[in-house]
Amino acid sequence: MNSRTFTYLYDANNISDSLYSARAGRINYNYIYNKFVDVFVNQDEFYSSKFNSNEVAIDYNIALVSPNLLLNTKSIFAKKMKIANDVYMATQISDNSILVQVDDDVEGKQFFCLIDLVNKSIKEIDCPFKNVTYITDCVTLDQGKTYFVLGGFKNSNEVQKNGLFYYDTNTEQAEPILTNNDSNQGHVINFTVVGSRQ
Repeated sequence: MNSRTFTYLYDANNISDSLYSARAGRINYNYIYNKFVDVFVNQDEFYSSKFNSNEVAIDYNIALVSPNLLLNTKSIFAKKMKIANDVYMATQISDNSILVQVDDDVEGKQFFCLIDLVNKSIKEIDCPFKNVTYITDCVTLDQGKTYFVLGGFKNSNEVQKNGLFYYDTNTEQAEPILTNNDSNQGHVINFTVVGSRQ
């Protein structure tokens, strides 16, 4: 900020391919690990007619990025997906694991996967959030025991509330922090968790 210059992530890593971040939302930052999660694709492949007609799958690359914008090339995970799928949400769980939500636009469903960056493996898991109706983003600071979740939850009376929640995986309860309020035109659009390094 002090230099008033802009550094392009892929230039900082000497990556010559035409890449861009594919995530619809922000790049997810976790201050405990001091890393960002980025999801990126090859732009030429992404805009190709074969990909856009759902004929071929391309690599969606999921990586941890340091604050000085350096990608750990040994920990980039690639998942082949067609245009009907999208990595909608990605958040760091631990030093070497990332939780992702993939949207399947053809079947109209979402599913969750846990990526192990050491073993370069991915496994589909059950949704870690009971009574969730949708998720825009989430952050955990304790390896997935609790989360800050931007999304919607239904309570026991099937009444949905939308906004920012604190979710405890042990109690399976979502406590509202800041809820959307249509009458006041108040909506939580985005969030980040900040604090001192422990």
